[in-house]
Amino acid sequence: AAKHFRRSVKPKELLTVSQCAEKYRVIDSGTNMPGHWRNEHAPHIVEIMDALSIHSPVKKVTFKKSSGVSGTEVILNWILYCIVHAEKDLMLVVPDQKLLDKTHNPRIKKMIRETPVLTEIYNKRTHQDKDSEDILEIGNVKIVKSIAKANQLRGEHLPYTATDEKSAMPLNIDGEGDAGMLTHNRRKSFTRNKGLDVSSPVQEGFCQISDAGSQEERYIKCPHCNHPHTLKFKNFKWTPSPTDDKQVLDAWFVCPKCEKRIEESQKNELLDKAVWIAKYPSRLKIHRSFTINSF
Repeated sequence: AAKHFRRSVKPKELLTVSQCAEKYRVIDSGTNMPGHWRNEHAPHIVEIMDALSIHSPVKKVTFKKSSGVSGTEVILNWILYCIVHAEKDLMLVVPDQKLLDKTHNPRIKKMIRETPVLTEIYNKRTHQDKDSEDILEIGNVKIVKSIAKANQLRGEHLPYTATDEKSAMPLNIDGEGDAGMLTHNRRKSFTRNKGLDVSSPVQEGFCQISDAGSQEERYIKCPHCNHPHTLKFKNFKWTPSPTDDKQVLDAWFVCPKCEKRIEESQKNELLDKAVWIAKYPSRLKIHRSFTINSF
């Protein structure tokens, strides 16, 4: 009896989102590195994920990015975290039904199928639990999947919200405001609420994720002078073919300080050691905003 009591009062293990992903998530298909999730394969999203942890004071996280830099993985790992660790309800909002049907619903189902802890929880569901294209009830958690329509965003009140491809959403959804305002209204009644916005610009120079918050960028250190800097297009140089200017013979970066050449072959190692640096550190505990380009 005493042993049972000690087990029952044992505090829950304190995990961040990235730690939870490494502990539980498994990816068996659609990858050239099958097996358990490894943060070292996507080091740039670790701090983004961890800002969404239950013990983090951050209330808002925004991720402005180019395509193919793991934005959807941040959302999937947060959903995993909400189900197996935080036990918090979450609303996922996407621009339209097509993106929900072709991307998010299949990937959520795939994650449940390939991750043993999720499979076990899913198989314990009762006949009363909902499992539809719009709502997933799993364990003690409800995951609500919505498109950018005011009538879908009006009814549910949940502590966590995540929007994907926010820039593809209308600036004014059915005359009731933008996605940021509507999702904030869904979670504002919860003291420890959190919101995540992920998006790639739909056109050059325009993104619905505002330049607010901590305004963090990913900095590498020059291998020659140790100067920290971001990879900008203006520092990207190349040699075109003399017979075809669309063909590149050689490409490299130039350090903005010492102006020495940084080879393309050095980029991956430098990026693995890169760090997020905030323009406004005083905002780190409220709104962490991250921007990363395709370099």
